[in-house]
Amino acid sequence: LAPALAALAVGAASRVAVGLLQDRLLGLRPSLLRALPLAVADVGALAFVAAAFRRTVGWRGKRYRLSLGGRAEVVG
Repeated sequence: LAPALAALAVGAASRVAVGLLQDRLLGLRPSLLRALPLAVADVGALAFVAAAFRRTVGWRGKRYRLSLGGRAEVVG
């Protein structure tokens, strides 16, 4: 878990650095207020993608197992 969190932190920091560099290249004053949301959006997208790989989901009080082809079976 620690290497994964370290990689996430490095990725977020590099995204902020790229945002600051883009500001500078565009002639704008570098601002964390513009660059920080980039990292937050990336972490949010990563969480959304990770959630897509779950095999079971809960919906309206029931548990469903998702199989290949999009079939859903009630498991509880």
